[in-house]
Amino acid sequence: MMELYSRAQRVSAPLVLPQPEPLILQLEGLAPGETVGLRSTLQDDAGVAWQAMATWRADATGSVRCDQEPLASSSFEGADAEGLFWSVSPNAQAIDTRAEHLATGVPLVPALDPLAPLEYALEARAEHGGEARWSIVRQRVADGVRRQAVTTGRLRGELFEPAEAAGGAVLVLGGSEGGAPAARAAALASRGLAALALGYFDYDDRPSRAIDLPLEYFDEALDWLRQRFPRRGIAIWGGSRGSEAALLSAAHQGDKVQALLLLVPSHIVNSGFDMLSGEDFSLCREAMWSRGGRPLAGAYLEQPGDAVQASRRAGMRAAPGYRFAPEYLKAWQRLGQHSRFDLPIGEVLAPVLAISAGDDGLWPSRYAAEALVQRGVALGVDARHAVLEGAGHAVGMPNEPRPCSHLTLWSGGYSGVEAGLINLGGSPAVNAAAARQCWQVALDFLAETL
Repeated sequence: MMELYSRAQRVSAPLVLPQPEPLILQLEGLAPGETVGLRSTLQDDAGVAWQAMATWRADATGSVRCDQEPLASSSFEGADAEGLFWSVSPNAQAIDTRAEHLATGVPLVPALDPLAPLEYALEARAEHGGEARWSIVRQRVADGVRRQAVTTGRLRGELFEPAEAAGGAVLVLGGSEGGAPAARAAALASRGLAALALGYFDYDDRPSRAIDLPLEYFDEALDWLRQRFPRRGIAIWGGSRGSEAALLSAAHQGDKVQALLLLVPSHIVNSGFDMLSGEDFSLCREAMWSRGGRPLAGAYLEQPGDAVQASRRAGMRAAPGYRFAPEYLKAWQRLGQHSRFDLPIGEVLAPVLAISAGDDGLWPSRYAAEALVQRGVALGVDARHAVLEGAGHAVGMPNEPRPCSHLTLWSGGYSGVEAGLINLGGSPAVNAAAARQCWQVALDFLAETL
C-alpha cells in the first residue's frame, strides 16, 4: 500500500501549509526498483486544469523522495522537490517552447486570485497497479495573519499583520506591473513581519500612469507604518521600478529606515511610462517621480529606429520573445559610471541588499546592482549584492505555479505592437529555484537588520 509522507509525517487528511514553506514528499510502500508516477492537478478560476507529473524509481527499501531527480518523462528537469507545484501546465507540451501559443490562446499562467489558497490534487500510479490520492493546500495567507485594506488619506494598499510579531515592518513596493504586491506582503507576515503592500499607481484610485508620482506618498506610507508599529524597525522592499522609489525614499528618511532591499533594481532614475496610452513606452521623456512638486529627470532609451522596431516586432511574435535588456544596457552605458540620474545611495544610512537576476531579459539588473553597490561601498554604505545566477527578471514568490515565468504577455502600448512576448530571462526551472533562493536571502537580511 502506497503512503505519502511529509517530514516523516503521514499525509492522510489534506495537508495545509504556508505557500513559501519547503515541502519534501516521500512515497513508501512500493516494490524495490518499481517505477511510480505522481501527478498534481490545480484547477484555476477559469476552470482550466493545470497539471504536472513526474516519474521516479523506488530505491531498495521501496521508497521515493520527491527531491530526487525524476526519470526523463517528467514535466520538469532536475532534482526539485517543488517541481510538481510550479511546473503545472494546461497542455502536454512545454509552453515556453511553443511559438504558436499566442494564436491558440493557451494561457501562460493560471487564472488565480493571488491570495487564495492553492489546492492541489495528487495522484500516484505504481508500475504494478497500485493507486493512491491525496490533497495538498498551500496557503498564500497563513493562519492567524490579519488582512486589512489601507485607505488612510491618499494611501492605498493592504496591510498584512501576523498574530504574533517576531520582527519589524516592511513597506513592499512592486514595479512596472502596477497594483500592490499583496502576495509578497502576505508571505512576509507568515514569517512574523508586518507588511504593507502599497499601491502607488494603477491601483484603486491611484494614478493610472507612472508619471509625476510624488515621493511624498512613500513618506506618508512610512510614517503610517511607524505610527502603527512604533517599536519595530522599518524596512523597504522595492522591486524593479519600485527599487527607485525605495532608494529615493530611504535616502530622504535618514535613520528612520533600518533596512533597504532592492530586487532586480536599477542604479539610476529612469523616465516614466504610460501603459494605457497606446504609445511606445520608450518614447516617453516625462519624469516618473517628483518631490516638492518638482519632477526628477530620468534616463530614457534611445528613440527606436526602423531596425529596432522591426527587431522588436519579430521578437515579440515568436517564443521566447524579445529582450529589452540590450537596449537598456546601451542606454545605461552611454551615461557612464556617474551621471545626473544616479540614485543617491550615498545618502542611505541603512544596510542595503541588492538582489539581481543573472539573466535578466527586461533590463540588466546585475549590471545595475554591481554599479549601485560599488558606488555605495565607496561612499561608506553597508551595501551588498546577491546574484540569482541564470534567473530572469520575474523573480516571484517560491513555489508559485508559473511555468512560463520567463515570458509575459502584454497588450497594446508597451512597444508599439498590439500584443507580444517579452523574454524576461531565465528558464522555468532556474527561475523557480531562484525564487526560493531570493526568499531565503531576503529573510536572512531582514532578520539581521530588523
